[in-house]
Amino acid sequence: DNEIVLIPHHHINFEREKRTRNDTLIGGIIGSPSKVAYEITEEIKNGLAKIGVDFTTCFDYKIRQDMVDYYKKIDFLVIFNLNSNDKDAFYRHPTKIINAASFGIPSLAQPIAGYQEVEGFYIPIETVDDIVREVKQLKDADYYSQWSDKLLKEAEKYHISKISKLYQKL
Repeated sequence: DNEIVLIPHHHINFEREKRTRNDTLIGGIIGSPSKVAYEITEEIKNGLAKIGVDFTTCFDYKIRQDMVDYYKKIDFLVIFNLNSNDKDAFYRHPTKIINAASFGIPSLAQPIAGYQEVEGFYIPIETVDDIVREVKQLKDADYYSQWSDKLLKEAEKYHISKISKLYQKL
């Protein structure tokens, strides 16, 4: 008989800063350092280097501002997991996708069950070759702007001002 209320997690871009795309794209990956993370990063970095795109990591953030500063340096985010059995990962939340979107930054991610909430607001990929192919398209400024504008609009519903009102209402 109780009403069920879902309150999504807010994104980190409280100031609503927008990333201005570089002429030469810079991609990034954010997460926890591990042997697998470094292996994935090297594979992606090598693939993107072939098309003249830089790739960087953020494995040492400690506070929200560290992540904000990182997102302000990259033009796209890659979320990539080598575990192909993770497709039914309902437990994985799209926080990284939402955080990147709040800066107008496209994310490239493997489609998993936990990302259904943001389906259509990230670029689906399965392999490193897919990443390279999709980043080639992001090099087109108009294509990139279309993604960026779409993402900024979607991310607004996750702004802390909106989420705090849901808590107040509850």
